This record gives sequence, C-alpha cells and structure tokens, in this order.
Amino acid sequence: MFFRLLMFPALFVLLSATVETGGPIRVMTSVMTYNIHLENCKESHRPWEERKAMVAQIIHSRAPEILGLQGATLGQTDWLNASLKDYEYYAPAHNSLEMGVDLCPILYSRNSFESVGQGTYLVGEAVSKIEAKPEKNTSQFLNWVKLKHRSSQKEIYVFNTRIHLNPSSTNHRAIVQRMEDYITELVQDETFIFLADMAQGPESEAIKGIGQWANDSESNSLVSISDKEVTNPGWKKFRKEEGHRTDYIFLSFDIPANSYEVLDVAQEGEYPSDHLPVFCRLRIQ
Repeated sequence: MFFRLLMFPALFVLLSATVETGGPIRVMTSVMTYNIHLENCKESHRPWEERKAMVAQIIHSRAPEILGLQGATLGQTDWLNASLKDYEYYAPAHNSLEMGVDLCPILYSRNSFESVGQGTYLVGEAVSKIEAKPEKNTSQFLNWVKLKHRSSQKEIYVFNTRIHLNPSSTNHRAIVQRMEDYITELVQDETFIFLADMAQGPESEAIKGIGQWANDSESNSLVSISDKEVTNPGWKKFRKEEGHRTDYIFLSFDIPANSYEVLDVAQEGEYPSDHLPVFCRLRIQ
C-alpha cells in the first residue's frame, strides 16, 4: 500500500534527523540511485546539454547523503560534482578507460562522510576469463567505497554497478554470482548498501538470488511514499506507464529502511533520463 508523505509529518521529522540515545548510536541517512543515461548514447532521446541542469536540480532538491549514478561518463560525473559542490566522489581510474564509458561513480556528502577505503572490481573481465565465448560489452564496474560517518564514526560499505547484458545470457548470471562473491568476501559481516541498475525485474532469478544475502529496500521499507513502481518508463510520461522496476537499493540485513520512493521527476511530460531516481531513507545502527 502506498502513502503520501503529507500523511506522516511526524515520521518525516524523525527520518530527517540523526538520533542519539542512551543506547547504541543510530545514524539516519538518505540514499539515491539514478541512471542518468550516457551522454553519447545513440539511443538518447535528449542530448545531455538539454537535461543536465534538470538532473542536477533533482539531486540538489533531495540532497541524498549517498548517491550511486549509472549511465554516467567521466564528463557527466565531473560536471555534476562541480555543480553540486557538496559531494566527493569515487570512480575507477584506469588507463584503458575510453571516453563515454559508464563509470558508475559513487558520490557522498563530504559533510557527513569521509572515505576510508575504495576500489573497483572488473566483474565482466573476470567472467570473460572463465567463459569460452564471452559476449560483447562485458566490461562491468563494481565500485565500492567504505565510508565513515563523521559524527558517529560508524562505517558502511557502498557498492554501485550497472548490469547491461541480456538478462537471459550466461554472462549475466555469472556476473551476478561474481558480484555476490566479491561483496560478501569484502564486507564479511559489516554493514553495506548495494546500488544497482540490474536490467531485470524483482521476479527474476537474479534478483531473487540477491535476496538471499541482501534486502530489497522497496519490499522491506517501513513505508512507501511513492505511487510509482516502474523505474525505467522511457523518456516521456504517459498516463499508463510501461516498463519495469530495474533500479535497486539493496541493504545488508542489519539496516532498517524507513522509507522508499520512486521519484516522479517529469517536466512538461518528459523525463531527463529514461530511468527514474530511487530514494531511500534508512538507519545505520
């Protein structure tokens, strides 16, 4: 059942604050995942120059403390980081990176967090070594940052990726399994957030498999304050939107999700990307 935020003013106040009691410290924070669509993609309905200000405004208005972008080149990432000003970001620095590559950067509020570790797994490259006939476009970045909350000193791992292979391919299943291996081995029993455009719906075997080691924030949040479910409706807003829910905020089992929302960011019937941002408020304890 969906609820409007206006119905929960007291809850909103609670979710917007950092709570410190006599017991364990609980950190309230906000997270967003957003595929902003590659600027040089031939499928793009609108040039990046026409939509970049709107993308920046969406991020600025919600001000997530942790943000995972997909469909973001180095140029797009640098422009947004310079425009938003309140963020630091991590993306892979690799000599073989080509212009136009999706970096899957992780941005975080410099006022709330500092990085104490970061890295990149080349998941697609690893899979290509174990498969006889790897498909094209298998270069998948799984980026991670270990963040320390400045006031509480609590630490959390943040992962970000985009899977853009055919969901039925052998590579896709192998990559999902490889990501699980990387994540679970790195974090051990520590707290983590996994942001992803998975190109598959929640009913798929891949997403169900992730549910064995992480929670889907949509189905585990205290309240959903959105009347939308689809996260990739295309470029134009229609009365009856088509598409699927393919963008996710997964959480380790020790993180309660307080609220979940797919943001309706249309202006004059058009979106600045063919994906919608997903926004979540959660508690690190």
